[in-house]
Amino acid sequence: MNRITSPELLRAEISGEREDKITNVFLWIMIAVVLVFILLRGFVFATVYVSGTSMYPTLNDGNYLVGDRLAARFGNYGYGSIVTVNTTEKESNGAYKKIIKRVIGLEGDVIDIRLGKVYRNGEEIDEPYLPRGVVTSPHTTPMPYTVKEGEIFVLGDNRGISHDSRYSDYSRIKTSQVYAVIPEWVIKHLDLVQKYYGANLPRNAELN
Repeated sequence: MNRITSPELLRAEISGEREDKITNVFLWIMIAVVLVFILLRGFVFATVYVSGTSMYPTLNDGNYLVGDRLAARFGNYGYGSIVTVNTTEKESNGAYKKIIKRVIGLEGDVIDIRLGKVYRNGEEIDEPYLPRGVVTSPHTTPMPYTVKEGEIFVLGDNRGISHDSRYSDYSRIKTSQVYAVIPEWVIKHLDLVQKYYGANLPRNAELN
């Protein structure tokens, strides 16, 4: 056993032990955070990689997002919420294709699209997230359209290219298909999310 014969050496030894303990505690905290992240991913929140421009200019191709799965399960979303939705289409790996859109109508609502505008229950809706002058055109879903029980009506912000509830194959999206809700703070701090989380988020849900 080494003997410490100098007060300075004793202080240095104690200081080194404290630094080692602080380092070990920090490492254990980081390990715990990573483990919690892994356990909660897919149950409480979803990590999302956006592929496509159907939500431009709100979202861009290549954006990383964090989605709230509990909000989806309990229906904690409303008009204007951005949601990811499981479609009935299958990807090559067998998983259901996901899309990301904005909620425009809830069950019982009557949606109409005419003269380039969107109406809900007879009133033109305010869409501040769209650039000025955007025209919304109807497609294969007959208008006016009444949203069925247990379903939602969604549109992409990029109205010129978005494949959404204006098309008959996506007109009847069930609430049970909502996979995750994108929180407002993610949209408001999109640059921050890209900078600090983008490099580490797995691309487990590619959306259009």
